[in-house]
Amino acid sequence: MTEGNGDEKRAAERVPFYSRVTVRVKDEEQFIEKYSGNLSESGMFVKTRSPRPAGTIVTLKAMLKNGEHLFSATSVVKWIRESGEEYKGLQPGMGLKFLDIHPKDKEWLDSVLAKASDAEDDVEVEVTDPLA
Repeated sequence: MTEGNGDEKRAAERVPFYSRVTVRVKDEEQFIEKYSGNLSESGMFVKTRSPRPAGTIVTLKAMLKNGEHLFSATSVVKWIRESGEEYKGLQPGMGLKFLDIHPKDKEWLDSVLAKASDAEDDVEVEVTDPLA
């Protein structure tokens, strides 16, 4: 099931959010390190030219450049956007829906999203690494 950009079924407002992420497929040793594109209370877009198939269960870990943990969540790939002319101008990647997130991580996520929604104008949320 490949969908263009996931807008059709989006349940929560998304904000631009940029951090390094590690995506590991459940029960597999391999993982990918990529960057996020946006974030909501229900999921995240991960930029990649090699998205996992829709329905794949993954463990997502978001972190700063120095490796400091931001949050992690068990997630499912809801949709993918592959490279191609039909998506010209849009980043290839995959839309992840959070299935399970630790309460402390959920608190952090909620605080980031609250700051973004309190802004009067569109805002990009970027977690910066103080050591970078």
